[in-house]
Amino acid sequence: LHTGSGGAYLWVLNPTRAPKTVTLTTAAGPWRAARRLWGDGAAAVRGQSITVTIAGRDAAVLRLE
Repeated sequence: LHTGSGGAYLWVLNPTRAPKTVTLTTAAGPWRAARRLWGDGAAAVRGQSITVTIAGRDAAVLRLE
């Protein structure tokens, strides 16, 4: 999680060959939405938790709002 004057960005990496769905909980938040800047598919936001699916050997970059 990177936060600064430009906003909050969450980077999630999947080094495996298989797609993974993960739920991450941040100390910051609560969040209203996550806009995906890298990777396919949407991310679900619930308070301080973000659930995202990441393809094998890929990443997700999310702008948290």
